[in-house]
Amino acid sequence: MAHHISKRELEMLERGRRNNCGDEGYKYTHGRHFSNRVVSDRQRRKVEREKRMEKLKRKIEQSPLLLDNMETRVSRRQRVIAPVRPATITTFSATKPTFQKQPRQSFSTKAKAVATARARANTTGDIQAVSVGGICVKTKADTSVFGCLITGSVMLPDDKLILADWHNHKVKLLNLLTSTVTAEMKTSAAPFNITNINGNTVAVTVPYSRKIMFVKVTDKLKLDRELPVDGECRGILYSNGNLIVSYRDPIKIEIMSLDGTAKRKLAHFEKFKAPGQMALSQDNKTIYVSYYYGHCVKKLSLDGFVETVYEDEVLNAPTGIVSIGKEGRLLVCGHGIGLGNIQLLEPDLTKVKVLLHGIDNLYSLSYCNRTGRLYVGGHGGEGNIKVYQLS
Repeated sequence: MAHHISKRELEMLERGRRNNCGDEGYKYTHGRHFSNRVVSDRQRRKVEREKRMEKLKRKIEQSPLLLDNMETRVSRRQRVIAPVRPATITTFSATKPTFQKQPRQSFSTKAKAVATARARANTTGDIQAVSVGGICVKTKADTSVFGCLITGSVMLPDDKLILADWHNHKVKLLNLLTSTVTAEMKTSAAPFNITNINGNTVAVTVPYSRKIMFVKVTDKLKLDRELPVDGECRGILYSNGNLIVSYRDPIKIEIMSLDGTAKRKLAHFEKFKAPGQMALSQDNKTIYVSYYYGHCVKKLSLDGFVETVYEDEVLNAPTGIVSIGKEGRLLVCGHGIGLGNIQLLEPDLTKVKVLLHGIDNLYSLSYCNRTGRLYVGGHGGEGNIKVYQLS
């Protein structure tokens, strides 16, 4: 029995020819099933989707501002970038801190801001930074295929620098006189940040194990004790017999004794903007906190009030922060591929200058007041620790 093709089927056949699918692409089979046609149509749409994705990937690869996958997320239909905030300093009253959202800016605006900041770098302010080389802290016992990632560091007397190696799950002792790693100790999980307790003892946060490790430092590194905590601890400071610890989950900053007794919980923080590394003011009355996902630095009192918020359009995902000199100025490093920089701030978070720029994968900062040298930790090649002389 002859079968009559409907008008709609003729239209679909013609559309398949126009799209170079051929007659076989919309072949009709006996009965009311159109399996060949449906399968071919799905294949055609799959090819079209793959072409669109390849075009999008080429567009992304051509833009250096999209290379930092830590701060860029891909949705099904579009690529969404975290908003670029203009340089602002927001001062809050001590009664009720408030936050204002900043408008989004285009990629061209951010690229222009980065170029302007680089052009002005090292042209203002009274501090200059000169590179004096790098130190490789990789050892024969390291097992990570990704190399070393130094997320935290702290200066000790006698030219010693204690390092937290995230990738290799180690705490390392670096002799700055010989530029060699003289001791190392394995941790249960990746360590994040370190603080000095009394010159021969350091406290190390281990976020994914939810504990703080106390390590004795001599010629070797020896575990003294462990302190369990109730969250994913990140930044850590020691002040007046207490520990100040920042958490990513749950989001909080807590002041506790050395035995883990909680004494005070500081200000409430916005969701998805967890506090990271911290620095203390010279009088030990103010805490400066970097916010990786919030792209800002906050000044907090020990009572928990947010006094000032510093935001800058070229400060991307700040990580390490350290106080330097008698004036209590701050150095804060921004993270990113092609966007990394170190900024110099006054104690009230007024921007002085971009001290260094174009440094990739910055995570930690340590400063030696005696020698005036800055030690920058991160991830990269033979120079995991970059050394700069400040003058």
